[in-house]
Amino acid sequence: MSDTASATGDPRGGPGGEDERGTVGPRIQSFRRRAGLSQEAAASRAGISTRALRDIERGRARRPRVHTLRSLAGTLGLSDDELAGLLADARTGPPRDTGRPSLLILGPLVLRRGRVPVPVAGPMLRRLLGLLALKHPEPATQQEITDILWPSGPPRSYPSLTHTYVTQARRLLGPCGPRRTRPPTVVRTPTGYRLEASRDRIDLGHFDELLARAELLHDAIDLEARYASLTEALRCWRGPVLADADPALRRHPAAVAADERRVRAALLHADAALLLRRSGEAVPMLADLVNTEPLHEGLHARLILALAGSGEQAAALQVFTRLRDRLDEERGIEPGTEIREAHLRVLRRQPPVPPTTRRPTANPLTQRRATERRATPRRSVAGRPMARRPMARRLIARRLMARRPTAQRPRARRPSAQRPRTPRRPRPNSPPVRAAS
Repeated sequence: MSDTASATGDPRGGPGGEDERGTVGPRIQSFRRRAGLSQEAAASRAGISTRALRDIERGRARRPRVHTLRSLAGTLGLSDDELAGLLADARTGPPRDTGRPSLLILGPLVLRRGRVPVPVAGPMLRRLLGLLALKHPEPATQQEITDILWPSGPPRSYPSLTHTYVTQARRLLGPCGPRRTRPPTVVRTPTGYRLEASRDRIDLGHFDELLARAELLHDAIDLEARYASLTEALRCWRGPVLADADPALRRHPAAVAADERRVRAALLHADAALLLRRSGEAVPMLADLVNTEPLHEGLHARLILALAGSGEQAAALQVFTRLRDRLDEERGIEPGTEIREAHLRVLRRQPPVPPTTRRPTANPLTQRRATERRATPRRSVAGRPMARRPMARRLIARRLMARRPTAQRPRARRPSAQRPRTPRRPRPNSPPVRAAS
């Protein structure tokens, strides 16, 4: 909640909306911001420690003492009605929500219990929860956890520190009301730790289920159901994966794979929208994604077709011009076939259809040689085509020989034992050798 919204106040005796009523911490924080005081200044004037005020604002102190609230009310300049509301909330305590916690990582990291957000304090705890949610349902290895928590190198006491953060995560995910169902938790595995929760408790798992369901619908009859499933899947995204996390966690292979699945879902959603003549519904989502993927030609091609289908041909041509200039400046290449076909379809004022991916055209010389090889008759050995190269012929012969029974294989010649050579006798008709006189 912004400071401007905090200062407006609630007409029934406190700043903030209805979601914050019944919780003392957020309301005191709003009052402090309205007064323009820092935590240190407000705590010093009220005669309490800064740590105590921080615990109250973060919800760690669920029922602050009455004299503490009166001191804060005098420091922050609260009215009698506002002080009465704080005292009533302190007596009743925060609302005990029995909903199961949900972990949202498709955007900034958010932990909710029902519809109430739960604050996740500390960067180390946020990194650990983000990594476990990314790897769900697979476990995160000890090495992965160490690399994410300490990118520049772990300290000597990193095993005990890791156990401490895991304990904090378990306490944060634990139930705060009647225990009707088993809440999510962090369990130990032989290689590391795993987040034990159902897939619908994590927005990434829910997105993957909807995407898999949509990819199974290929018929034209199921096009409406496929479009609806993809629309619901893309609504799970509030930005890039773990948008507020460290670069080391955003560059994790699981995070990169999740972004790629988002792009695939967006392409399928745009194709279904073009086939259903709902081009305008795909424009906002595609315009948001091309900012994240500025060089993705598939997204740009569908954005061009969607804009043209909505009657915005000039905007569609501007998208093509910007992409062409950017590819030329950054990569030194021309747009591909997919983007060029979409551009030509807009210029020719043809109805927008999903772009088709064609196979790259082969080299004419290579294609001619392949045609000549197919036209050349081939001999066969044992009903199989015979290759032309000598090495290939020998390999085929060895394979055929290996498949024969042992009794039908020709016996190899054994080398005979070497015998000592005898001196060569002279021929009988050869003239006798005369002795030297």
